[in-house]
Amino acid sequence: MGMAMIFTGIAGLFSNLGIGPAIIQRRSLTTAHIRVAVTLSTILGSILTLVLWNSAGSIALLYGDYRISPILKLISLSFLLNGLSSTSRSLLHRTLQFKKLFFIEIAANIFGYFTLSIPMAILDYGVWSLVFGMLFSSTISCVLLVSVARPSLIPFLRKKEIGELIGFGTGMTLISITNYAATHVDYFIIGKMLSARDLGLYARAYQLMLLPLSRFAGALTTVLFPAYAELQNETNRISLIYFKAVSADGDCCLSHYGWNGRMCRIHCNRLLRA
Repeated sequence: MGMAMIFTGIAGLFSNLGIGPAIIQRRSLTTAHIRVAVTLSTILGSILTLVLWNSAGSIALLYGDYRISPILKLISLSFLLNGLSSTSRSLLHRTLQFKKLFFIEIAANIFGYFTLSIPMAILDYGVWSLVFGMLFSSTISCVLLVSVARPSLIPFLRKKEIGELIGFGTGMTLISITNYAATHVDYFIIGKMLSARDLGLYARAYQLMLLPLSRFAGALTTVLFPAYAELQNETNRISLIYFKAVSADGDCCLSHYGWNGRMCRIHCNRLLRA
């Protein structure tokens, strides 16, 4: 599973070419943008499913472990599901409906992993308990996201909206690729040079070590991006909130200067220089 996730992670970087962040960030979002986003994301998800399905044998040969091939083929179906639902997720982020997202993720994890993966693992299905749990979780998440956000699923493509969405999203994708390469090259080396067991132990240990930080940072990033996007025209407030976030004396700054962005920036700059 650890070996397979390296390549599904790489494919995931191209799953919607940053269309989701573009939906969140746009000042003016039309129905045409939403329909184009759904269509593009679904097409990209379908392409990635086909690519992974057909390259599963070659990836297994690269690792010298035939067990990876059927695992990759099944996991590849999740890209089709995620492509269909990614715009719905972005729309809920854009409107700051995190409570709904919370319950959707909880439901997907409970039914996907708690009610399926754990019983399958107890019954000694091994890695397939993770594979089917992940696929079932993605299916539930897709159905709930589309049902709650209710975007139009009628295919639609137009050059103007495609350019506007891809133009912003390409930069986000390039950043994601760089970050992924920096943080996952060790997985590839261990899986190639050692064994599946060694990689599995390493991956679990590494994730356990980062779990508190990743959960906190992930939640913070998820909330801050759409929140900043909503305030993108209010430069003074954004600068003040930013300095409050990075300053160790942010509360003091607010109590002294209120919403006076210029004075707060001067105060925080002094702190940062110190």
